[in-house]
Parts: sequence; C-alpha cells; structure tokens
Amino acid sequence: MQKVLPKKQKTLVVWNRRIITRLPSRMRLWLIRRGDERQLRVLKEKYHPLIDAAKAAKNAKEESSVVSDYLYERDLILHPTYGMEAEFLERKARKLGIRVPDKPTDANAVDEDNWEMSQCTWDWMLTPEGERNLRNEIRQEERANADEWRKWFTLVFVVLGSIFAFMSLRAKQKQPDPCPVNYYRNDAGACVFALPAVPAAPKAAPQRRP
Repeated sequence: MQKVLPKKQKTLVVWNRRIITRLPSRMRLWLIRRGDERQLRVLKEKYHPLIDAAKAAKNAKEESSVVSDYLYERDLILHPTYGMEAEFLERKARKLGIRVPDKPTDANAVDEDNWEMSQCTWDWMLTPEGERNLRNEIRQEERANADEWRKWFTLVFVVLGSIFAFMSLRAKQKQPDPCPVNYYRNDAGACVFALPAVPAAPKAAPQRRP
C-alpha cells in the first residue's frame, strides 16, 4: 500500500524539488548525495536486522529474498543519482570538446565499456570504467586549458608592467627641477649656484691714533 503524505509535507517536498532543480548542477548533485546517504542509513536499519535474523535461523531462502529486496530498494535510491552524474559528466565533456561514447540505441544492447541501463529506474549510467576514463579526459582537458590561460595572463601582466614602467619613467623625466634658476645639481645631489662666488675684499684694519 502506497503511503500518502499529509498536504503540508507534500507541499514541502514539491518546494524542495523546485529549489533543488534551480541550483547549479554541482551543488544539486551534492545535496542529492547527502539525501541518498540518509535514505541508505534508514534502509540499512530496516533490512540488516532481517538479514541477521534469517542468518541466525539458517533460512537461506528467506535470507536471499530479504537481500534481494534490499538491493532492489538500494538501486532505486542510487541509480537516479548515477544517471544524473552521467548526464552532468556528459555535458561537461562536450563543453570541453571531448567526444563522449554514444549510448546504445537499443535498451537491451550491451556496452560493457561505457554505458549500462538501470533495470530499476531505466536510467542510463556510466560504467565504472567509462566514468573513470571520462573523468580522466575531463581533468586533462581542464589542466591544458588552465595552462593556456596561465600563459596568456602572464603575457598580459608582462605587457602591462612594461607599459607602466615606461609611463613612470616618462613622468619622472618631465618633472621640473626644484633647484632655482642659475643653479644646478652637483654629484652629491645638492643645488649649487652656477657662477663661482666672488671672494670678498679684505677689510682695512683701523689705524691707531698717536
């Protein structure tokens, strides 16, 4: 029997979904993973005691049935997230110009290297090997793009530094000399009068009266 949520709780779920869908892909995936972890904890609390009880009773048929139900409900939680992660990686790779392997046109077709379809939710998911290869290609392309941008930024900073140094030198050359007119700067940097000083005439000594 399907559980019916109260009206307020149903409205809250709808609003949460709307808010999550408006978030960026990376943040949306992070929130969904946190929700998956909570659901998996609840699922383990529900099924692990049943599995332990079946093992204690040595009822292999009951244990196999409970484990099968647990795995099915676990896949119902995880497979939509795996499908969303695959779509996120696919979009990111195409933006970087990376060729992504095509999904099989037939749902029953098998692409063991790259894609697999969930038998629970019918989401296309990347295989572990396909996801690993795609992430490596994205990482290499991002590193190459970062190196290219770093080279251009370095060149721009060098050009701007040269321009500012040239302008500073020109502004320094145009500054007026603070020394007055007919003065010049000597080697010590002091202002010195251009004409040599005329020695003062010696004063005559006063004559003594007899």
